[in-house]
Amino acid sequence: MSRNSIITACIAASVALLCSVHVGAIRQLKHVTLTVTSDAFQDGSLIPREYTCDVSEMNDSPQLRWRGAPANTQGYAIIMEDRDAPNGVWTHWVMYQIRAAITEIGRGAQIFNAQLGSNSWGNEKYQGPCPPKKDKAHSYHFRVFALDTYLGDLKPSATRQELLAAMEGHVLAEGQLVGKYARTESVFK
Repeated sequence: MSRNSIITACIAASVALLCSVHVGAIRQLKHVTLTVTSDAFQDGSLIPREYTCDVSEMNDSPQLRWRGAPANTQGYAIIMEDRDAPNGVWTHWVMYQIRAAITEIGRGAQIFNAQLGSNSWGNEKYQGPCPPKKDKAHSYHFRVFALDTYLGDLKPSATRQELLAAMEGHVLAEGQLVGKYARTESVFK
């Protein structure tokens, strides 16, 4: 073998090794899961009425806490959605530009400097579960995303779709808390 062939083979082997390490690191990042909890309800259980449209004087967002974000997290985003809605996914809450130091929000809390996006009603606020009265219990997904960027360029009032597009390639970890709600007690039987 000539010297040039040996050098070329060494370079090719080094590049292959670096690429496999990089791809492995990316695969590991995709498997990082945040743990999302709430004092208001457990994962898979019923969401209390005070966090829904049926208690109009309240309808606060529930307390949420998350842990397990990678050290290089620069910010967070939250999306709450109803995947059982009659016309497809219905967005109840969009929040982004949440500082990396924040890992919990209180009931009905507004986070200083965080942005509220537009929900499916076109409002910039939390609007709790409100399934059709005759429907069985719907599942509501409170999704929290740890990001490698703060999303500072994302405009105020961004929709769920705009937020998801802006987060593309920047999600370090994701977790969710799922609660159920129906508007009549008989549907829980």
